[in-house]
Amino acid sequence: MLNWATIKLENPWIGEDHKALLVPLVEKEITVALNSKMKDFEDAVIEAVALESEIDVIATRNLANFKKSRVPAREPQKING
Repeated sequence: MLNWATIKLENPWIGEDHKALLVPLVEKEITVALNSKMKDFEDAVIEAVALESEIDVIATRNLANFKKSRVPAREPQKING
């Protein structure tokens, strides 16, 4: 079964330009998320998709939830594009 995870990137510092990243979400990512050290399952899914998609950084305002993430998390305004 193939689902799609859509991550909407909103950055108020760059005006009206918003980008969305669409990546496939398959059973492998769910399994990786279930075995993650992260407490929140939805955040673990984001980590798993980032790992499998070879994404370098996760943009989030909730850094506390990503302390155990294997993909570094940064505040959106601190990511250079």
